[in-house]
Amino acid sequence: MTNPNGIEKTLYQWRDGGDTGFQLTSQEPSGVGGPSKKAWCGVGPWVQSPDVDEKDQFHYPLEVPYRVRCGSSTYYKYYTGGCVMWDPIAVFVLDGAKDKKVVETARHVRKALDTPQATDPAAPAGETKSIPGRYNRNDPTCDRGAYASGCLWRTTDNSLNETNRAEAQKACRKVNGGDWRKPTSCDEYPMASTYQGVSRAGINYSVSLHDYDDNCRAGRRLKNFYVYNRLLDMDPYWVWATLPGETFAGLEDIPPPTEEGPASCAVDEINPTL
Repeated sequence: MTNPNGIEKTLYQWRDGGDTGFQLTSQEPSGVGGPSKKAWCGVGPWVQSPDVDEKDQFHYPLEVPYRVRCGSSTYYKYYTGGCVMWDPIAVFVLDGAKDKKVVETARHVRKALDTPQATDPAAPAGETKSIPGRYNRNDPTCDRGAYASGCLWRTTDNSLNETNRAEAQKACRKVNGGDWRKPTSCDEYPMASTYQGVSRAGINYSVSLHDYDDNCRAGRRLKNFYVYNRLLDMDPYWVWATLPGETFAGLEDIPPPTEEGPASCAVDEINPTL
């Protein structure tokens, strides 16, 4: 930890000095099992003012410490370990309003979230689709560990990923009346990399046949989102998609990845076309 004894400044220095940071590091604890190698800790900052009565010297700005989830999973090759704030639920925004390269996939996701009953394949007569993942800041059900919730849950199980994709392609064949070739591809929502993917969704999913490069680039955006937020197996997240002319305030923009040459689904670890 940097500055283990705290940082001392005058009130004016605190007021005028900008942000002050602490860097916390930890070794992987013994006994952490599973491929995700997860562990949790609490971070509770406090302030001491020596120039006031002893009973008022310490101030704890948080009633409950921040929960931090750390992990040293080898699933991510970019870092040997890392931590994320545990309480805020991450939101994946496919920004079709600003990113013209993913507009078709954004339209598909938005349709699935807004009008699931209008998606393909059609729901059986008398049944109603309820496709999960739609971002709702007022929905308390997306609690860590509560699988039956409105959000999506990430899976790092490659076998489940492939099963989800295979079932999505079967659905696309039925919708399309047969196979397809580039530049058309099969897109599914919820994504194959979630526990709510097509193989487990019942009727609560959507497929769309649209542009291959658009689909691949959307997969690349999702992969970056997983990395930036260090989402591991069974980590939940919300989804939203913006369309041309719209904005989605309140979320920090994540720039799209630098692209060299045409989109490659192999690089994105997805295979949306036959």
